[in-house]
Amino acid sequence: MKHPIIRFSLDSKPNKHGEHQIFAFISIGYFEVDYTKEVKKYKSDTKDYKPIKISTRCRIKPEHFGRYLVKGNRKVLVYDEKIFNQYARTNRFLKTRLQKITNAVNDVANQFYTEEINPTHKQFKDALEIKLDRSEKEVIKERPVLEFLYDKIKSDRKDLEMKKKGALTENHIKTYVSLSRMFENYQIATKSIVKFSDFNDKAFYWNFFRVVDAIYRDEIQVDNPNQPKKQRKSPTGYGVKSLNKYIKLLHRVLSLGKKSGENVMLDLSDERLSLENPPAEKEIYLNEQEIKLAIENRTNNEDFKIARQYLIMASFMGLRIDDMEQLHKLSPKYYKGKRSSFYGIQISIGKTKSEVIIPLLKPVRDILKENNNQFPVFKERVVNVSIKKFAKFLKIDTPEKKIKISFNQGKIISEGIPKYELLTTHDCRRSFITNLLNNGVSGERIKYITHPKKVDNKDMIALYNKANLIDKAEAFLEELKLASSEIYYY
Repeated sequence: MKHPIIRFSLDSKPNKHGEHQIFAFISIGYFEVDYTKEVKKYKSDTKDYKPIKISTRCRIKPEHFGRYLVKGNRKVLVYDEKIFNQYARTNRFLKTRLQKITNAVNDVANQFYTEEINPTHKQFKDALEIKLDRSEKEVIKERPVLEFLYDKIKSDRKDLEMKKKGALTENHIKTYVSLSRMFENYQIATKSIVKFSDFNDKAFYWNFFRVVDAIYRDEIQVDNPNQPKKQRKSPTGYGVKSLNKYIKLLHRVLSLGKKSGENVMLDLSDERLSLENPPAEKEIYLNEQEIKLAIENRTNNEDFKIARQYLIMASFMGLRIDDMEQLHKLSPKYYKGKRSSFYGIQISIGKTKSEVIIPLLKPVRDILKENNNQFPVFKERVVNVSIKKFAKFLKIDTPEKKIKISFNQGKIISEGIPKYELLTTHDCRRSFITNLLNNGVSGERIKYITHPKKVDNKDMIALYNKANLIDKAEAFLEELKLASSEIYYY
């Protein structure tokens, strides 16, 4: 620890009398390493020095504190001891208060010198608050964000286990787990504990994501005991679209923290705290001929079997992976419409918290027959790997283009990638929408299945009237009859 250097400065906001609060900035040589800074000449180029800021609990008008200097295009107020001393002759308590802080800083520094401790920013500030006889209540004891995240994940899993209304799905909970891994990695890399108030500083906010991205690019190596498996890496780092999902998730955590009394002053509605979402990284879908290949190629290979079933069912039901994972808990049945009856399934869509009845088209009914009239069990991680292998087996390998907007490197275009390498579970949902549109089915009929509207809980008639769901499903089937598809029929 270096000998403390104290600088007094005024807050930017005056009170109704034109007086500004005086703050003390204490530099003790404490710094954190900013791994995103370029080392131009020395390793010290990456050091980010952090002074300790405390209130003196005094107010003063600028003209009694110092004088203005012109620095470039700015007019800056700087402390002038001569001006201040002249004013302090008639307001001696001000000088006494500032001297008391100076003495306390020196006493705390001597204490750490004696104990041969090199204090952190927080350790020095906490010791100084105690030395100044500030009540324990005024010394803010902040909770680490990671600790808050752990408790939230634990609580969410308990809610899911108890089947509480509005409980998060397991996949949604996993996104919070991924965010907690980011915090673990950041803290290991920077040897620090992240608090809620740290995010009140926009520089820290963006530096957090830069460090996390550098870890993902393997520019910074961390050994995280909570991640025993080989950690995923990417030389191009996070895509902007992917990182925006974590930014949105972090905002949710900060908002929850603020509600529970944590020190969060950040304006979460500020658009500058998010990245501009780029267009889709890829524009691929499975056309009818490719889906037909999957229908016609039955296999005994267990990996291929689950991939085939998922590929077919998701391409004919238009569901997200979260909802596909819930299907095995449900049982299909016949529904009587105004014109005819049809075989379908009623499911609650996780993302929109809305109910929908989906008619089960012929290829889906065939899968059910193969599976003793039960829906297969799907798990996202397994399916995402196996459908790529199955698509490669089917020779779905047309060359495709992928555009990635990287957080660190900007626009990256990759061409000539075989389609099977890019295929994910969500592309099956895209296939459902695109193929039906190509066959002349209206977007409104498709949206009934893919984007059902949430029923108003206060509207009891709408809430209990399931006939409306049946009518919409039947209207979808009636329009499908007019299509000229080889595979999309009831």
